[in-house]
Amino acid sequence: MKTGEKKPYLEKIIFVGLLILLFYPPFFRGLYFEKEMLPTEVFSFTLALIWLILKFKDKEYKLIKSPVDILGISVVFMYFISIIYGVNTRMAIAEFLKYANYFFVFILTRDMITTEKRKKIILNTLILSSVGVAIVGIGSAIGTWNYNGAVIGTRINSTLQYPNTLASYLGAMFVITIGLLVSEEKRIYKAIYAALSNIMLFTFVLTYSRGMWLILPFVLLMFILAIPNKRKFETFIYITINVLIALPLSFIFAQKLEGQPTTLWIIFIISSIAMGVITYLVSMVDNKLRNISIKKLSIGLGIIVIIAGIFVSYIINATIPLKQENITEKDKWTSLSREVQDIEPESEYQLKIEYQGTNKEEKPYISRIRVYSVDVENKLTKLKFTNITDIEKQEIIIPFTTNENTENIRVYFDNYYMGTSITYNKAQVIDIKTESTKDIPLKYKYIPESIRNRFSSIDVEGNSTQARIAFYKDATKIIKEYPLFGTGGGGWVTLYQKYQSYMYSTTQAHNYFMQMWIEIGFIGLALFIGFILAITYYIYKRYKKEDSDNKNTLMISIYIATIAILIHAFMDFDLSLSAITIVLWALIGILSSYIEVEISFNNKLIKPLTILMTLVLIITSSTMIMARSYAQKAIEANEENNLEAIIEYFEKASKFDPYKPEYKNDLAQTYKVKYKSTRDKEDIERAIKLIDRVSELTQYSSRFRALNTSFYMSIGQVDKALEFIDESVELQPMRIENYLQKSDAYLTVFKYYINQKKDINKAKEIIEKAYQIKEEIKETNKIAIKPLKYNDDLLYKIGFIQFYHENTGTSEYYIPKGYTVDFAYYFDLDMDNNEKVDKLAISKPEGSNIKYEVKQEQNTNYIRITNDGEKYGIVYPHSLKLEPNTQYKVYFKAKGTTKKETFNFWIYDNKAENKNQGQLKNIELNDEYQIFELDIKTDSDVKPGTQYLRFQHNGKDEGYIDIEEVIILKGGN
Repeated sequence: MKTGEKKPYLEKIIFVGLLILLFYPPFFRGLYFEKEMLPTEVFSFTLALIWLILKFKDKEYKLIKSPVDILGISVVFMYFISIIYGVNTRMAIAEFLKYANYFFVFILTRDMITTEKRKKIILNTLILSSVGVAIVGIGSAIGTWNYNGAVIGTRINSTLQYPNTLASYLGAMFVITIGLLVSEEKRIYKAIYAALSNIMLFTFVLTYSRGMWLILPFVLLMFILAIPNKRKFETFIYITINVLIALPLSFIFAQKLEGQPTTLWIIFIISSIAMGVITYLVSMVDNKLRNISIKKLSIGLGIIVIIAGIFVSYIINATIPLKQENITEKDKWTSLSREVQDIEPESEYQLKIEYQGTNKEEKPYISRIRVYSVDVENKLTKLKFTNITDIEKQEIIIPFTTNENTENIRVYFDNYYMGTSITYNKAQVIDIKTESTKDIPLKYKYIPESIRNRFSSIDVEGNSTQARIAFYKDATKIIKEYPLFGTGGGGWVTLYQKYQSYMYSTTQAHNYFMQMWIEIGFIGLALFIGFILAITYYIYKRYKKEDSDNKNTLMISIYIATIAILIHAFMDFDLSLSAITIVLWALIGILSSYIEVEISFNNKLIKPLTILMTLVLIITSSTMIMARSYAQKAIEANEENNLEAIIEYFEKASKFDPYKPEYKNDLAQTYKVKYKSTRDKEDIERAIKLIDRVSELTQYSSRFRALNTSFYMSIGQVDKALEFIDESVELQPMRIENYLQKSDAYLTVFKYYINQKKDINKAKEIIEKAYQIKEEIKETNKIAIKPLKYNDDLLYKIGFIQFYHENTGTSEYYIPKGYTVDFAYYFDLDMDNNEKVDKLAISKPEGSNIKYEVKQEQNTNYIRITNDGEKYGIVYPHSLKLEPNTQYKVYFKAKGTTKKETFNFWIYDNKAENKNQGQLKNIELNDEYQIFELDIKTDSDVKPGTQYLRFQHNGKDEGYIDIEEVIILKGGN
């Protein structure tokens, strides 16, 4: 082979490599995880390096050709410099590698398109990849094969692991496929593209992505408006036919999803073949369609839209009776819910149901009807539960009254017992006052319940929408602190826990543009937006200049697909899956091939610098892969308890990936384990040095601060441990478990100083700091959108802290030898911010008027119990963890004005044979606090968690009972 022939040969190899690079990423979990992403980066960078070397001596080749290229590389540069100042160096490096990879995909795609044929080959590769992804999802839903995570519930995720991302991806590819269909002249190719587009649309429906269900019609409308006039009508026809075939057949598929796999495959294949055949037939008259005047086109489109609207309306509203039956071998709940809107608060209604039922085995009932009030926050409150027992009557009227905050009602139709069935023929809600009725749709004739539920839950008040709003608000807090240059790559996942307004866990901000602003600041975001606007400008110029309708249609389809991906990225994290971002930058690369303008740029300097940088990128990605390999070997060595091998492999992993804290932390823990057996000071010194480095790398990580706490606790550096646990709470104040860890740490250190060091002053200092945890929780709840999650263990710990805070160095409570504090309760903590004292409940029999209110007096909180009713009532701390056959001393501090026979105290266990484990009756109170004591020994059948303390006010007494605290001491068995 001659030297001159090598370049075209190598160029073809690179082109094939690019096709491979564009085809496979979606099949590997969307390249969301580094395990799959890093090898792809090595592959991409290697292709780019070969291409750059190939073009090194080509004076005509320009790496930077247009302003679009400058803006694209500027975005990558912002990610590069963010490594220097970023809040998470390791993640900043990883994000830079990703964006460098995207840029090279963009460059390679742009450069490889030397002919229209190559452009179509690239587009066909992207289409075939998306079709493959769709088929994997369909096959997984049917059960033909098992791809982990491809189906969750009824929603298809396929290989991308996330249904909304799959919908965005398929929606964009659908637009491009329609563009190829319309711009293609050969009928057989048109039919093939039509069949492939139907596969995408069919699967798209089954993602149940509400966002893309709303976005895709808007995107298709943009597409039709943007393409040349002569192509509008046929495009509309092809899309309409596709919808009319895919939509009903996907609905039938969803309804029969539990049926025979063969039937489901037939439905799926028929949909695709039907679209191909019909398209082939329509394409015979496509020239006539193109010659229809704009006026006739508008009239025709209007008629089709009206007919389609009537058809869709019929499909949506067609209902049939609902049948529920249990033909299984056991009792099993089947439930269906319907929401009735525009219900008046504090009003009387009737639910009228016409039915037919069977009860073969004389079960207690054939159906249960549940009616709930739904408030503005979508919270449910029970209004009425009714069992349908009479199979002869065939009609039931259920009266109910709505609450003061009722917005809607939700009705549940339930069937439970085996051998029972019920068919609901009609259900109505009747307003007693106005006599107006609202029919409740029972079973939709054509729409699967799963799809109907997704449609009905499209609203701005939904949990998903509200969660995203919270993410955006919290993202804004970060942006305000890092506005211009951002936090560096990975900034959101590193920082969000510090700024979050309630406890949630997400590695993504669910808004690509906002996340980019967080990571590379306003400057970086502006550059990216400029990147998109620049390509828009040049595509518009080319569109106005191009005289080929086919070329313009295809070009616009690529552009609209790009915009579709970006639109959905406003509300989700699709572009955090590198496979989708690779598709995005490849599409922009294709669009760049349409740009005719070239700028003057010093490519002589750029080429060698880019080659050098590409080499560095290959080495960096490769070393990260090697580090992962060594870390895996360390894990395997750990299973074999080979300490030396663990150290060797984690040492190598840390060297190859020096900014990854997990490797250093695991290595430090291994050295600590080794020190316990060798007592070699060098081992523990190495461990400390490594943990200090971990601390530097993870200064914004609550999790690693907690791990550091554990490490320093274990080696006796307790004061340093407390510094880390304080920081852990500061970095993630909404996580209730952090307060539990902090309480544990402070109690451990307190006991260390008071028992081992015998340093009561230092112990008091520690417990004084620990006592602030209660106030920290209260302050956090003041700013939280949602309250902290209640934690029973934390309540116990805080009780211990308060007890030691109030009693260290005093003699108010004498702790006999052999006894320990088992429970301390102070009636003043509302951890979950529900305006009720935690772990405290009321039992209020009919005729009782018992209640309690929290009061404060001289910095002391207590509850005041009153009951002027005719019958007794109980206020009780519940779910105590008393052990069987164990001696306890129970103390409570009380004062009050009740009569002697009014106040009783019991220790109860509802699960034990002898429910009364101890009691004090006819307790006499006065206006000064007294400590009352009760000694008990629990029975052998007592189980922890089922006991409660009954403070019983017998009523018929205007007096009150004040309870300040309860202390329980546990003796030895």
